[in-house]
Amino acid sequence: MASLQGIVSSIKSMPDPRENVYTIIGGKSAQFMSGTLLALGDVVAIDVPADANGPSVPMVTSPKIMDAVPINEIDSHLSKRVAAVSAGARWPSSIGALNEAMASCAESMRGALHDCAAIFLRALLSGSPIVVRFHNDGDGACGAMGVQASLSRLINEEFFGQRQVMWRMHKGVSYSEDSLNDDLAHFSQFESFTRPLVLIIDFGTTQESDAALVRAAGVIDILWIDHHPPYQDFDRARVKCYVNPWDHGCGSDFTAGALACVFARSMHECDVDDFIRASLVSDYSSYADRTDAKAMETAALLDFLTSGSRAHGISSPTPQAFIDVLSDQDRRAELLATARGMLDEAFSIAMGDLKHYTGTAGIDVYALSFERIAELGNGYPMPGRFSSRLQELLEAKNRGKTLTMVYQGSYISIRMSRDIAGSVNLQGMISRLKYASEYIESGGGHNEAGSIKVSKEHMDHVLRLLLAELGVRQ
Repeated sequence: MASLQGIVSSIKSMPDPRENVYTIIGGKSAQFMSGTLLALGDVVAIDVPADANGPSVPMVTSPKIMDAVPINEIDSHLSKRVAAVSAGARWPSSIGALNEAMASCAESMRGALHDCAAIFLRALLSGSPIVVRFHNDGDGACGAMGVQASLSRLINEEFFGQRQVMWRMHKGVSYSEDSLNDDLAHFSQFESFTRPLVLIIDFGTTQESDAALVRAAGVIDILWIDHHPPYQDFDRARVKCYVNPWDHGCGSDFTAGALACVFARSMHECDVDDFIRASLVSDYSSYADRTDAKAMETAALLDFLTSGSRAHGISSPTPQAFIDVLSDQDRRAELLATARGMLDEAFSIAMGDLKHYTGTAGIDVYALSFERIAELGNGYPMPGRFSSRLQELLEAKNRGKTLTMVYQGSYISIRMSRDIAGSVNLQGMISRLKYASEYIESGGGHNEAGSIKVSKEHMDHVLRLLLAELGVRQ
């Protein structure tokens, strides 16, 4: 048994009050159930079972309740705990070995990342509910795995008992009101000293997130790690902490997954180098080393694991589930073979259905309906990611000056080669089309990759507008 004394900083209420989960902050944090009802600010002494770090929350039948403390004392104690934990974290100097330009960019974001890390640690140590939303692709997954690696060590060293974090693999490009409502429903069970927290990785910097951000202000804290270009008039003040390479003289080549891994290392020492390398490959960053066989393989596997396929057998897509697969060599090889077979099948259809046009200044423009590939029922590849792979193939064939569009249902995914990004100005083109057509519901992305959501019944009309923008004679 371990004897602990601390201040009640969070309460998760259950239908049966005897199953309420309490968090106390002391020399360490602890989560437990209690035979006695407790309140925020109570100072209690408890004996925690030796197996408190097992799979279940321990029951403390008779905690000793002392005098409650005022709120400012809880804040002071929590600040000291955060400072003590942060002192053990090291700035990831290894990122310099990956890429000198990335190291310089990361250094420019050091202060912002440390601020975000301190806010996250306050929520973690005090027991506030936390939801981590990561984009459903290899880049987002790499960032989530980096955070998971950091949390695993933090929780093991700083907690007695369990410390649950909710993971959500996010399929959209915005933090919608539906997403917010889902998070608020989870948070409604808690009463905490610090606000509930949402960490967003690799999505959301779109105007379609505005409504949720307005509602979330003053209710929850949002930490946001993204690398998509912020739109004009994006109000960063609505977010507790926002870190984006575009705000620090860098760009989207510093991927959100890599940035989240640096954030993770700002909280606790952990090995994230493989995740950073795979993130860069997955998002086609110019910093990526495409001769790195392990990074290429990891990126390909994560592309499959974050898809809609059931063949990978992961029912709950959490970063720990991905880490488990990556660590199992036999399963890793089996799933890679499955993914490659599905991808080959998709390419055989695509090459027969692909339409080719010539645009302004001799740009090779390709358009592909994804419908016949979707009819295979594999759930992999997904249209957006397939457009990246198809673009890579066609761009190599044409030696640049290539733009690829893949469309299905209500979505158009667009990819282009770097050598035409300046002249085409993809984001400007999407903005013009959104203004000109009532059939375009939303759109955004990077300089060389973007997507558009349209009214499904008007897909052909929007495709014609896109081709006209690209100088294709029809």
